[in-house]
Amino acid sequence: MRVLKALAARFARQERASIVIEFAILVPVLILLMGATYELAGGIEANSQLNTMVGQVALSWGDCNDAPSGTCQTEMNQYIAARTNIAPVLNTSQLTLDLWQVTNAFGTVNVVYGTRAITAAARNLALAQIPDGQSGIIAIGSYTYQARAFVVVTQPFIGSGIVLSQQAVARKS
Repeated sequence: MRVLKALAARFARQERASIVIEFAILVPVLILLMGATYELAGGIEANSQLNTMVGQVALSWGDCNDAPSGTCQTEMNQYIAARTNIAPVLNTSQLTLDLWQVTNAFGTVNVVYGTRAITAAARNLALAQIPDGQSGIIAIGSYTYQARAFVVVTQPFIGSGIVLSQQAVARKS
């Protein structure tokens, strides 16, 4: 026991010891900061890709002319199938894209085409953004961002993932 105390006292008096201790404390903190920065950048990139995809799909589908009838439905299905080509950073299994072509009949939203039954959020968006008597496109995309590299460190903070959501409205031409 005395030997151990003497060794610890001698180690503590040396300047090299303080450098080793500082290094041992700072390195894990720096690694944690680098990992957090990496994951934050990944989340920002995923959100940006989701925003780009939703906006492009809404604008492109807004130009669809439904002649012959069903052309816009076919085009909508193509956008849904190609969503990963539009936003290649996003993992398909964590990505949802919902589209609706709607008309605002003076306060009543009627769905012309849609990927599923219209949600309350999409209905409210249509009422707020599409003038009475006009048609438009509502696009809502969501993505569950999961940690890519520092899973053990970030899992307690983000759980099964952070849900990112973007929406876009385009008036029908």
